[in-house]
Amino acid sequence: TPPIDPKPFSLEEMAAQSEVIAHVKVGVPRVDKDARGRVVTLTPLEVIEGVKGAKQGDLLEVFQLGGLMDGRGSWIAGAHRFQENEELVFVGMRHNRGPASVIPYGIGFGLLKITRDDFGVKVVEVVGDVVTLEKTPEGATRQGHPVVRSYDSLPGFLTMLRRAAALEEAPKLMQIERKPPHAPKAVLPKATAPQASTTQGG
Repeated sequence: TPPIDPKPFSLEEMAAQSEVIAHVKVGVPRVDKDARGRVVTLTPLEVIEGVKGAKQGDLLEVFQLGGLMDGRGSWIAGAHRFQENEELVFVGMRHNRGPASVIPYGIGFGLLKITRDDFGVKVVEVVGDVVTLEKTPEGATRQGHPVVRSYDSLPGFLTMLRRAAALEEAPKLMQIERKPPHAPKAVLPKATAPQASTTQGG
């Protein structure tokens, strides 16, 4: 059964709420067992350009439940299977396995594949086999397919994510208490001593 996302996330929402955004290159995935004995797949990511929560040269590691071990395997429906040398824009969250451990924003969200050809560079969202829930004109609910978002400029796309991520910080900056400017003090006229009246005698 494919995973269902009732409402697709906008890229602006993901950029604001995510903890890590980066242009990355995928290393060799490895399968291991975690502290609870579950089979997990761990995939290294080399950061080519950081946007949020990462910088160039950082090494991240994607944590995913499932994988192939000892001839037996299991996998979460809709989860992306990373390939060595794959180039992606990663949008996700940190995982409690460690400071470099990360997970994609959601199943079918948070990964965009970068392809290069004679015509240039293209950034295309990876949605896998995720389906969405849609309302029909009659008010009924039906399954649909998420719109695959694509972009023709990698620098422009990363700039858009930076701006969206920065907007999240703006409300915090606006909450800084600022004292109102001092109103100019009223200048009172200087008091003058009363002049003594003089009377002339005849």
